[in-house]
Amino acid sequence: MKDQYKGNQSVLINDVIRATNELHMLLEHSGYQIIPRSQKILFKNFKFLARPLLKLSINMNLLSQIPNASGFTELEAIYDDMKALNKHTALTTPKLDKLMKQLQATFK
Repeated sequence: MKDQYKGNQSVLINDVIRATNELHMLLEHSGYQIIPRSQKILFKNFKFLARPLLKLSINMNLLSQIPNASGFTELEAIYDDMKALNKHTALTTPKLDKLMKQLQATFK
């Protein structure tokens, strides 16, 4: 997926931040707490700090350290659970959906 954003890494980082905020809103709207709370605060209120952290993790290839099959299967299971929660709300998750479709195209 990193290759799809080659030359425009800031778009990927902004999409990840927006998708994370969508996920946090969905969870909280469904009655769950975000633990650790600092994660929600970082991605919502301190995006200027989240951006370099995400950039560092992308550039260090931290995500590629996850075994492809098991890592993607876990992400897919989490996404499916989030979509099940989303059926009971009026919230939309366009950035999360976009990123997941791109991941599915990458790993399948």
